[in-house]
Amino acid sequence: MSTTPKPPQIIPYLFYSDVPAALDFLCRAFGFEEEMRTGTPSGGMHGEASFHGQLVMMGQGARERSLTTPRAAGAATMGVFIYLDDVDAHYAAAKAAGAEIVDPPKDVDYGRTYRAVDPEGASLVLHDAAEGELSARANRLCACHSRPPRSGRSGIQTPWKSRLDSRPDLTVRG
Repeated sequence: MSTTPKPPQIIPYLFYSDVPAALDFLCRAFGFEEEMRTGTPSGGMHGEASFHGQLVMMGQGARERSLTTPRAAGAATMGVFIYLDDVDAHYAAAKAAGAEIVDPPKDVDYGRTYRAVDPEGASLVLHDAAEGELSARANRLCACHSRPPRSGRSGIQTPWKSRLDSRPDLTVRG
């Protein structure tokens, strides 16, 4: 068993009134793979799908907690940004599967992109990064994490250092 901690993950949680239909559509139109679908204790449905190892979760939300679908809200509540190897091939497959295309593929300064919405109004931006863009972003991210902790106005260090000091299982590089 490895003692290396799993890095934190940020996983989008999308709300759909029909989770099974959303899972089927995301797989058919956008190339996701279904990972799970299960009932919840409240009688709802929870689902998970992945795209090249990146996970999204979904459920029916709860009106009493103001968790609802974009369609029910009448506006986009968030967007999902997906990097692809081939925007044009992905666009053709998504369009053939019935995806609602908002913006067809186009070249922009930072690569090639198109935008679609799923049947319940969730916005997806699908993007093929310009050559070198991802490497440049990765280098900036690594440089950011190798800096020493900054001091705030009060002279107190940011939470990074104290959190890392309390985790002997982690090794800080740099």
